[in-house]
Amino acid sequence: MSERLRHLEDHLGGRRGAVLAAALAAQFAAAAVYRGLPSLVPDIRAEFGISVAEAGLVIAAPAAGNTLMLVAWGLYADRYGQRWLLPVGMAGAAAGLAVAALADSFVGIVAGLLVAGFFSAVTITGVRAASEWSTGQNRASAVSLVMTGIPLGGAVAALVLPRISSQFSTGWAFLALAAASAGAALALALALRSPPRRPPEPVVATTPGSPFRDPALRMLIASAALVITTSVALVAFLPLYFHEERGLSTVAAGAVLAGALLFSAVARVIAGDWADHIGRRLLPTFLLAAGTVALVVLLYVATQVSTGLAIVAAILAVGVSFAGNGLSATAVAERAGRAHQGAALSLRKTLVFFAGVVGPIAFGLLVSPVGWEGSLALTLVPALVGAILLIPLVREEGGRGGGGCAG
Repeated sequence: MSERLRHLEDHLGGRRGAVLAAALAAQFAAAAVYRGLPSLVPDIRAEFGISVAEAGLVIAAPAAGNTLMLVAWGLYADRYGQRWLLPVGMAGAAAGLAVAALADSFVGIVAGLLVAGFFSAVTITGVRAASEWSTGQNRASAVSLVMTGIPLGGAVAALVLPRISSQFSTGWAFLALAAASAGAALALALALRSPPRRPPEPVVATTPGSPFRDPALRMLIASAALVITTSVALVAFLPLYFHEERGLSTVAAGAVLAGALLFSAVARVIAGDWADHIGRRLLPTFLLAAGTVALVVLLYVATQVSTGLAIVAAILAVGVSFAGNGLSATAVAERAGRAHQGAALSLRKTLVFFAGVVGPIAFGLLVSPVGWEGSLALTLVPALVGAILLIPLVREEGGRGGGGCAG
């Protein structure tokens, strides 16, 4: 326990604490858009008369914008750092959300969300900042802490946005998101500094040159994208499913999403602490991916029994599916090494956000031919493949006696 307290003091004390808090704020504001947006979909459907498939395009728009720019922002950060990239990017995201707020058509909303995603892609360099300001013994905890901003932002948005939309309009909800991004931009401008200099740490990768030539790194990134495909497909349509198929109000359906995301925030922190404690990254990541598959099966069964049981199963499935995301990012950063962290993390995030584009669109297209419950059941397939990809990497990690945590 005393060691955990020392790690917590290390995270929150002095400049490092300010950097981690600002990076968390950026994750929070960006995720409020792409994780909280599904809670607005019932009202957007009612206001603009769009189909379920078109709703999938709205949900996918921020992820599509992210996908276009993640690698470019990461390469920029590797060369010039993220000191001003992060605040400028979040300010640009606020501008895109303002465009969506003022839009009077489905196309205008999608365009504004694309712009917001384009600029908010800079948040990947916040993970880079967390990694740079941490050591090997506490890096998984630090990165997982920063990435709790993703479920927390989504959860708060899922609780607040339906209320704003029902009392005012969807435009005011988008303006609230714009204000959050602008606030994050200000926090980043005030808090970010260059990381402290320290001796180079040993890296896990054994392939010389570009980290993308390392087959294990490619498998790790592919696995993360596949598991997140399951996560995003579930999150994207849970509010709409519980509202239209189970009769919950939009506020209550948003609360289900908020509960799932809050649980995933707690699960991320626990997973990061667990990984640091045992000195491994990939074994916990694999177990969480396998648990996701089992919980999606439970969700399908629960939908045949009762709404209450389906809500519990949905919260568990979403929470566990997201829990290993921080561990995967940590493993990618450590394997790539400090010189290539930005590019490697950006490639990983690009594929993750590509999954965020494909997942909702595919789910929306499946609802008509196979039904809501059938579509929910099919979301287990990507997570299953992702778990299988991790098996040889887990064996390799066990063979070298740990996760390659550098001191």
